[in-house]
Amino acid sequence: MNKPAEIQPGTHFQQALSVIDESSEEHEAMTENTTNILRTIVDKYETTVGTGYVGVDGVGEVTDNTNVAPVGLLYGRIQSGKTRAMILTAALALDNHFRIAVILTSNINRLVGQTHQDFIDGMPTVQIYSKADLKGNGLTTEAAHIARALEDKDFGVVIVGSKGPQVLQQLTEFLTKIGAEKYPTIIFDDEGDQATLDTNTGKRSKSDPEAPPSTIHSLVHSSESVSLRKVMPYGVFVSVTGTPQGIFLQNTDSRSRLSFVHLLEAGEQYVGGKVFFGESSPADVPYIRLVDENENIKLHEDESLVPEGLQAAVCFFIVSATAIGITTGKWQEYKMLCHTSVKQSDHSAVKDLVDGFVSNIIGALRAPNDVANALIITQLRKAYDELLLTCTDAPSFDDILKEAKTRILHRKLFTVNAKSTNDEMRYSKSYNFLIGGNTVGRGLAIKKLLVTYYTRLPKNSMADTMYQHARMFGYRKDTLAYTRVFLSRTLYRRFREIYKGDEDARKYIEQNGFDEKGALLLKTVMPGVGLRPTRPNVLDADKVKVLYPGRAIYPNYPVYKKDEADKVTAAVNKIMKQVAPEFLTSPKNSKKISLEDAQRLAKALKTHATNSWSDKHVSSYLKTFAQQLGDDTVMLEWRESDRKADDTVGGYIDNGVHFGGKNGELNRWQKAKEPTLFIAKMKGAKLSKWDDTSFYYPTIVGPESLNPYIFNKS
Repeated sequence: MNKPAEIQPGTHFQQALSVIDESSEEHEAMTENTTNILRTIVDKYETTVGTGYVGVDGVGEVTDNTNVAPVGLLYGRIQSGKTRAMILTAALALDNHFRIAVILTSNINRLVGQTHQDFIDGMPTVQIYSKADLKGNGLTTEAAHIARALEDKDFGVVIVGSKGPQVLQQLTEFLTKIGAEKYPTIIFDDEGDQATLDTNTGKRSKSDPEAPPSTIHSLVHSSESVSLRKVMPYGVFVSVTGTPQGIFLQNTDSRSRLSFVHLLEAGEQYVGGKVFFGESSPADVPYIRLVDENENIKLHEDESLVPEGLQAAVCFFIVSATAIGITTGKWQEYKMLCHTSVKQSDHSAVKDLVDGFVSNIIGALRAPNDVANALIITQLRKAYDELLLTCTDAPSFDDILKEAKTRILHRKLFTVNAKSTNDEMRYSKSYNFLIGGNTVGRGLAIKKLLVTYYTRLPKNSMADTMYQHARMFGYRKDTLAYTRVFLSRTLYRRFREIYKGDEDARKYIEQNGFDEKGALLLKTVMPGVGLRPTRPNVLDADKVKVLYPGRAIYPNYPVYKKDEADKVTAAVNKIMKQVAPEFLTSPKNSKKISLEDAQRLAKALKTHATNSWSDKHVSSYLKTFAQQLGDDTVMLEWRESDRKADDTVGGYIDNGVHFGGKNGELNRWQKAKEPTLFIAKMKGAKLSKWDDTSFYYPTIVGPESLNPYIFNKS
């Protein structure tokens, strides 16, 4: 067995690390974190592509190899430093003879520019190209230069490009010209659950089996036509995101299917889902303030009315920003985000409402004793009282009013959408109001964000998309006392459900690892909460299944033909004699058994199921259910049954064998404190379409207290 490649930081990594403040928590953690990330990548690279190519002693060039490079995931948290992790990992990779790093970003100009500048600032010793450098004559001249430079084993290059058709075509042409096909490379797909997944997957599974892969997916992943991965066959592809639901649910034959996952943890200064949505009741979260359920309707139906929730949010922002400015003695670009709609016309309307209300506040601050301004002063006082709940050392209310009176004249308002540009974002060192939709919902870092007003409420939210809207997450512990999120109870509930699902997925991977051939059970939500895990168009409807709590999981096609059934019966009997020997004398009974024994039984109960029952994953169902319940036992029940087969379809059972309701079995299992594994011994007979032999038929029921789970059965 070959010794794993040794990894060592070199010039590129040391320079990238030097950009981070040495006294910061991030600086201390990043060397270890980055080494662990690259260790995961290199280990998988060596087991797929081969050994000796990368690492401190790697040759930096791949020869005589046809293996496909691995696909992985860097699973971070929302605004937890994923870009910094990419920068440092890319630098360390170049130090260890990966020769080319390609960074794919969202096809939003502001985000492309933000990421490109981050890499320029973070990797001062590396040649970095953007999409602007790969146009026209520059593409040919720079390609010739890089091709020659790559002849030096220690030279590496980074290219930052967006996920748009034209840019991807130019990028693949550039990579072809520099001879990228022979080098170990690394591809980071920033926000990898966006755009890169095949958005025609759902269409193929439902209505058009011949539908081709979507354009962006083909330009990135195709193995048949010109694509990024085809011109970089030895490029390990790493998706980077905090919302991987769509990626996890890909079919096993998808080019986006993962072969490894690395969990990226956040530092101690990070505040995220646990801080804002960790409690079942929003009343127990000091940073959450509820607005009326109809706030968004009021906001967009009457463009002359500023709803109460928006008024409260603006007042709190002015009081909070003023308080922190006075306390620190250093005024910065403090921000309030209004996320209310995807429509650009709505953004303009909300901007006008905020502008008008701020003008009224300016008037009130100039004449606070005027009777006409009494209501606004009262609102500001309420905001101040609210601030004191988390910030007990705030300046006096009078001092805040006095300071705000002059500072507020420098306020700025911005609409942030596809029409706005980076040049327009020149922030004030006081109060900045950002109004937007999709553009402020993913990837865009909003520094010094104090107040979030979030009222966007579609009938059904995509969990991955909605969680990306949590721009209040990030390294904000120093300003947390001055922070508030204004939203409705329904939206709080949705965010909380997503947060819990994210924690469950991370915990599952942390405890069990990631099996590239297995199905990861992701927590989803019951109908009525208004959440879906991801966009249906990137999922195979035939393969993606949901396990609901309190519902029976059973195979629609049992093993009943004599030769096969007898083998299954023998295997099950052997285990039953060990875990429940009383079954030999008692045809109907139950007992608690260990999770381990239940999993052994479940694996022995072979079927021909085509529904949500899966022989391969049924032991995982039991384990996931038991872990969530905090117990390691399963209730085993067994009995005999004379259920007949469907006369029209050979061996088909349409609704399991436990229904009939005489003894209320399903209700009893739903209320149980542990999952139930039910085994029915079926009396086979030729007259009921079974072979003339007995066989076993299994059912699992998870208690109603469990979460529902979604998984890909492939």
